Amino acid sequence: LPFTVYPNPSPNGIFYIEGNYDAISELWIYNLQGQLIKYTNNTKNKTIDISELSKGVYLSKIRVNNHETFTTKLIKSL
Repeated sequence: LPFTVYPNPSPNGIFYIEGNYDAISELWIYNLQGQLIKYTNNTKNKTIDISELSKGVYLSKIRVNNHETFTTKLIKSL
C-alpha cells in the first residue's frame, strides 16, 4: 500500500493515514457482510473516524488522487 493506517487496532475508532498521495478523494466503510455502512468524500484531514460504530472489524476502501483505490482492514477494539 502507498500509505499506512494507524493505530490499527484503534481503541476509539480514530485512524490516521500517512502516505505518498495528495488527497483522499473518497472513503467507503463496509462491515464484514459487505454492507456499506459509511461513505465520505470529505477526508482532507487524513483521518478515518468510525468512532460512532460498534467495536469490530471493518473494511475500508480508500480512493486517492481521484483514481487509485486501495482496501484495508480496520479494527476498532473498544
